[in-house]
Amino acid sequence: MKKYRYLYILLVLVLVLSGCVPATPEAPFVSVETIVAATYAVIQAQTVAAEAVIPTATLIPPTPTKLFATFTPIATSTSFIVSSLTPVPTLTLLPSDTPTAVTSGSGDLLYSCEVVGSAPASGIEVKRNKEFSWTLHVKNTGTIKWGGGDTKLAHIKGAEYYILKRVLIEKATDAGEIGEFRVALYAPEEPGRYTSTWTIRIRVQDFCEIKYQIYVVK
Repeated sequence: MKKYRYLYILLVLVLVLSGCVPATPEAPFVSVETIVAATYAVIQAQTVAAEAVIPTATLIPPTPTKLFATFTPIATSTSFIVSSLTPVPTLTLLPSDTPTAVTSGSGDLLYSCEVVGSAPASGIEVKRNKEFSWTLHVKNTGTIKWGGGDTKLAHIKGAEYYILKRVLIEKATDAGEIGEFRVALYAPEEPGRYTSTWTIRIRVQDFCEIKYQIYVVK
Protein backbone atom coordinates (compact mmCIF):
# COMPACT_ATOMS: atom_id res chain seq x y z
CA MET A 1 0.00 0.00 0.00
CA LYS A 2 2.86 2.38 0.68
CA LYS A 3 4.03 1.90 -2.86
CA TYR A 4 0.69 3.01 -4.37
CA ARG A 5 0.40 5.91 -1.91
CA TYR A 6 3.51 7.54 -3.26
CA LEU A 7 2.27 7.09 -6.78
CA TYR A 8 -1.04 8.88 -5.95
CA ILE A 9 0.81 11.78 -4.37
CA LEU A 10 2.99 12.14 -7.46
CA LEU A 11 -0.04 12.10 -9.73
CA VAL A 12 -1.75 14.88 -7.71
CA LEU A 13 1.36 17.05 -7.97
CA VAL A 14 1.46 16.55 -11.70
CA LEU A 15 -2.16 17.62 -12.05
CA VAL A 16 -1.63 20.73 -9.92
CA LEU A 17 1.42 21.78 -11.85
CA SER A 18 -0.22 21.15 -15.15
CA GLY A 19 -2.94 23.59 -14.26
CA CYS A 20 -0.40 26.34 -13.80
CA VAL A 21 1.41 25.86 -17.15
CA PRO A 22 -0.16 27.62 -20.20
CA ALA A 23 -1.76 25.34 -22.69
CA THR A 24 0.36 24.28 -25.68
CA PRO A 25 -0.80 22.71 -28.86
CA GLU A 26 -0.85 18.98 -28.62
CA ALA A 27 1.87 17.12 -30.52
CA PRO A 28 0.72 14.43 -32.82
CA PHE A 29 0.73 11.02 -31.16
CA VAL A 30 3.53 8.73 -32.24
CA SER A 31 3.50 5.22 -31.09
CA VAL A 32 6.42 3.53 -29.43
CA GLU A 33 6.55 0.91 -32.19
CA THR A 34 7.00 3.65 -34.77
CA ILE A 35 9.84 5.27 -32.84
CA VAL A 36 11.56 1.95 -32.35
CA ALA A 37 11.21 1.05 -36.02
CA ALA A 38 12.61 4.41 -37.12
CA THR A 39 15.50 4.17 -34.75
CA TYR A 40 16.35 0.65 -35.95
CA ALA A 41 16.20 1.83 -39.57
CA VAL A 42 18.62 4.68 -38.86
CA ILE A 43 21.03 2.32 -37.09
CA GLN A 44 20.87 -0.16 -39.98
CA ALA A 45 21.55 2.61 -42.51
CA GLN A 46 24.55 3.87 -40.54
CA THR A 47 25.94 0.32 -40.27
CA VAL A 48 25.67 -0.24 -44.02
CA ALA A 49 27.31 3.12 -44.73
CA ALA A 50 30.16 2.34 -42.38
CA GLU A 51 30.70 -1.07 -43.95
CA ALA A 52 30.82 0.53 -47.41
CA VAL A 53 33.47 3.08 -46.34
CA ILE A 54 35.75 0.80 -44.33
CA PRO A 55 37.35 -1.81 -46.60
CA THR A 56 37.52 -5.33 -45.38
CA ALA A 57 41.07 -6.22 -44.41
CA THR A 58 42.43 -9.14 -46.37
CA LEU A 59 44.70 -11.36 -44.38
CA ILE A 60 47.81 -12.17 -46.45
CA PRO A 61 49.76 -15.12 -45.15
CA PRO A 62 53.41 -14.26 -44.55
CA THR A 63 55.78 -15.37 -47.29
CA PRO A 64 58.39 -17.72 -45.86
CA THR A 65 61.88 -16.30 -46.20
CA LYS A 66 64.46 -18.68 -47.56
CA LEU A 67 67.70 -18.42 -45.77
CA PHE A 68 70.80 -19.25 -47.73
CA ALA A 69 74.17 -19.55 -46.07
CA THR A 70 76.70 -17.17 -47.59
CA PHE A 71 80.03 -18.83 -48.19
CA THR A 72 83.11 -16.64 -48.28
CA PRO A 73 85.58 -18.07 -50.81
CA ILE A 74 88.96 -18.86 -49.39
CA ALA A 75 91.68 -17.00 -51.19
CA THR A 76 94.02 -19.37 -52.95
CA SER A 77 97.67 -18.86 -52.42
CA THR A 78 99.51 -17.40 -55.33
CA SER A 79 102.59 -19.11 -56.27
CA PHE A 80 105.34 -16.79 -56.71
CA ILE A 81 108.48 -17.84 -58.84
CA VAL A 82 111.59 -16.38 -57.19
CA SER A 83 114.35 -15.89 -59.71
CA SER A 84 117.68 -17.23 -58.61
CA LEU A 85 120.73 -15.07 -58.60
CA THR A 86 122.32 -14.77 -61.98
CA PRO A 87 125.60 -16.61 -61.75
CA VAL A 88 128.69 -14.75 -62.67
CA PRO A 89 129.79 -16.01 -66.06
CA THR A 90 133.01 -17.94 -65.89
CA LEU A 91 135.43 -17.23 -68.66
CA THR A 92 136.73 -20.43 -70.25
CA LEU A 93 140.39 -20.12 -70.95
CA LEU A 94 141.43 -21.66 -74.21
CA PRO A 95 144.92 -22.12 -75.54
CA SER A 96 146.06 -20.30 -78.66
CA ASP A 97 144.41 -21.63 -81.78
CA THR A 98 147.72 -21.89 -83.57
CA PRO A 99 151.07 -22.00 -81.79
CA THR A 100 153.63 -19.37 -82.67
CA ALA A 101 156.55 -20.81 -84.71
CA VAL A 102 159.95 -19.15 -84.61
CA THR A 103 162.50 -20.18 -87.24
CA SER A 104 166.18 -20.00 -86.57
CA GLY A 105 169.20 -20.91 -88.72
CA SER A 106 169.29 -24.37 -87.18
CA GLY A 107 165.64 -25.32 -87.85
CA ASP A 108 162.10 -24.67 -86.63
CA LEU A 109 161.56 -23.70 -82.98
CA LEU A 110 157.98 -24.11 -81.78
CA TYR A 111 156.46 -22.07 -78.89
CA SER A 112 152.98 -23.07 -77.69
CA CYS A 113 151.02 -23.66 -74.50
CA GLU A 114 147.82 -25.03 -73.00
CA VAL A 115 146.20 -23.57 -69.85
CA VAL A 116 145.38 -26.45 -67.48
CA GLY A 117 144.56 -24.60 -64.25
CA SER A 118 143.66 -21.19 -62.86
CA ALA A 119 143.13 -20.42 -59.17
CA PRO A 120 141.01 -18.54 -58.45
CA ALA A 121 139.13 -19.11 -61.68
CA SER A 122 138.43 -16.29 -64.08
CA GLY A 123 135.17 -14.46 -63.33
CA ILE A 124 135.39 -14.49 -59.52
CA GLU A 125 133.97 -11.81 -57.22
CA VAL A 126 136.49 -9.79 -55.21
CA LYS A 127 135.91 -7.05 -52.66
CA ARG A 128 137.29 -3.67 -53.67
CA ASN A 129 140.87 -2.78 -52.66
CA LYS A 130 141.57 -6.38 -51.70
CA GLU A 131 144.90 -7.97 -52.65
CA PHE A 132 144.94 -11.58 -53.81
CA SER A 133 147.15 -14.03 -55.71
CA TRP A 134 146.38 -15.59 -59.08
CA THR A 135 148.10 -18.91 -59.78
CA LEU A 136 148.26 -20.08 -63.41
CA HIS A 137 149.29 -23.56 -64.54
CA VAL A 138 150.30 -23.87 -68.18
CA LYS A 139 151.47 -26.93 -70.12
CA ASN A 140 154.37 -26.54 -72.55
CA THR A 141 153.00 -27.99 -75.82
CA GLY A 142 155.84 -26.65 -77.95
CA THR A 143 159.33 -27.88 -78.70
CA ILE A 144 161.30 -25.23 -76.80
CA LYS A 145 162.17 -25.47 -73.13
CA TRP A 146 160.88 -22.62 -70.98
CA GLY A 147 163.88 -21.39 -69.01
CA GLY A 148 163.49 -20.22 -65.44
CA GLY A 149 165.25 -16.91 -66.06
CA ASP A 150 163.83 -15.84 -69.41
CA THR A 151 160.19 -17.06 -69.46
CA LYS A 152 157.66 -14.56 -68.09
CA LEU A 153 153.92 -13.99 -67.85
CA ALA A 154 153.39 -10.39 -68.94
CA HIS A 155 150.36 -8.05 -69.01
CA ILE A 156 149.79 -6.70 -72.52
CA LYS A 157 146.32 -5.03 -72.51
CA GLY A 158 143.08 -4.51 -70.61
CA ALA A 159 142.43 -3.45 -67.02
CA GLU A 160 145.59 -2.84 -65.00
CA TYR A 161 144.79 -4.32 -61.57
CA TYR A 162 148.17 -6.03 -61.07
CA ILE A 163 150.91 -5.28 -58.55
CA LEU A 164 153.67 -6.54 -60.82
CA LYS A 165 153.28 -6.25 -64.59
CA ARG A 166 155.56 -9.24 -65.28
CA VAL A 167 156.34 -12.39 -63.27
CA LEU A 168 158.84 -15.17 -63.99
CA ILE A 169 157.88 -18.80 -64.31
CA GLU A 170 158.48 -20.68 -61.07
CA LYS A 171 160.87 -23.20 -62.61
CA ALA A 172 162.18 -24.30 -66.01
CA THR A 173 159.64 -26.37 -67.95
CA ASP A 174 160.49 -28.81 -70.71
CA ALA A 175 158.17 -29.72 -73.57
CA GLY A 176 155.21 -31.68 -72.25
CA GLU A 177 155.62 -30.43 -68.67
CA ILE A 178 153.43 -27.99 -66.72
CA GLY A 179 154.83 -24.67 -65.63
CA GLU A 180 153.46 -22.35 -62.92
CA PHE A 181 153.12 -18.55 -62.67
CA ARG A 182 152.08 -16.64 -59.53
CA VAL A 183 150.70 -13.14 -60.10
CA ALA A 184 149.99 -10.61 -57.34
CA LEU A 185 146.74 -8.71 -58.03
CA TYR A 186 144.43 -6.27 -56.24
CA ALA A 187 140.80 -5.30 -56.75
CA PRO A 188 140.19 -1.71 -57.92
CA GLU A 189 138.26 0.85 -55.85
CA GLU A 190 135.19 1.04 -58.08
CA PRO A 191 132.84 -1.95 -58.27
CA GLY A 192 132.41 -3.54 -61.70
CA ARG A 193 133.87 -6.02 -64.15
CA TYR A 194 137.57 -5.90 -65.03
CA THR A 195 139.27 -7.92 -67.77
CA SER A 196 142.98 -8.10 -68.50
CA THR A 197 145.00 -9.97 -71.12
CA TRP A 198 148.30 -11.69 -70.44
CA THR A 199 150.84 -13.56 -72.57
CA ILE A 200 153.83 -15.85 -72.09
CA ARG A 201 156.98 -14.09 -73.19
CA ILE A 202 160.37 -15.68 -73.86
CA ARG A 203 162.92 -12.94 -74.49
CA VAL A 204 161.16 -10.95 -77.24
CA GLN A 205 158.75 -13.68 -78.35
CA ASP A 206 155.09 -13.47 -77.13
CA PHE A 207 152.68 -16.38 -77.49
CA CYS A 208 149.68 -17.99 -75.77
CA GLU A 209 147.42 -15.04 -74.85
CA ILE A 210 145.37 -15.60 -71.67
CA LYS A 211 142.43 -13.50 -70.46
CA TYR A 212 141.59 -13.09 -66.79
CA GLN A 213 138.44 -11.44 -65.44
CA ILE A 214 137.25 -10.31 -62.00
CA TYR A 215 134.06 -8.73 -60.61
CA VAL A 216 134.67 -6.11 -57.94
CA VAL A 217 131.93 -5.81 -55.30
CA LYS A 218 131.48 -3.54 -52.29
